[in-house]
Amino acid sequence: MRYALIFFIAVLLIFAVVHLTWPSELSDIASRKGMGYRLAWVTGKDEDKDADWEHNLNFTFGLSRYIAAQVEGGLGTDYEGGADSYTLSADVQFRAPIENTAPYVFAGGGVHSSTFDETFNIKDTCFGRVGAGFEYFFSRTIAGNTEGLFTIKGGDDTFNGWQLRMGIKFYT
Repeated sequence: MRYALIFFIAVLLIFAVVHLTWPSELSDIASRKGMGYRLAWVTGKDEDKDADWEHNLNFTFGLSRYIAAQVEGGLGTDYEGGADSYTLSADVQFRAPIENTAPYVFAGGGVHSSTFDETFNIKDTCFGRVGAGFEYFFSRTIAGNTEGLFTIKGGDDTFNGWQLRMGIKFYT
């Protein structure tokens, strides 16, 4: 956890320095809205499961040149292809638009529902998360993105895990 915090602070400092020297119009999403899809590879400390996949639909709202809000819903699948979890979350992104890219860091949280056993017992868990990523703008309206995040879940079945995600987003 300490290394994640050091990484997070280092990324923030790099973004601040780069922003002061290299502004951009293409990746500026102030007052713009985006809708996208991401495929996520999920892993962690859960002893009962291997790494899983999650499909996310996300909506981004540019609050300013440097801040965006994001809401997303996810459907998790286990390594055998069956649906086994549902996620709803909200994040705040701190962005540093540079030419046609926009690196960012983010923090947020949400709720995660899991169906891990044969009797369809549902387990609801709240979680928090932090991460970093970047968007590459192919045009003013189309961007590819990738990010990594660390999730901290509470409850009886504490699960702290990593996600690596890639996707595409369409902006207005």
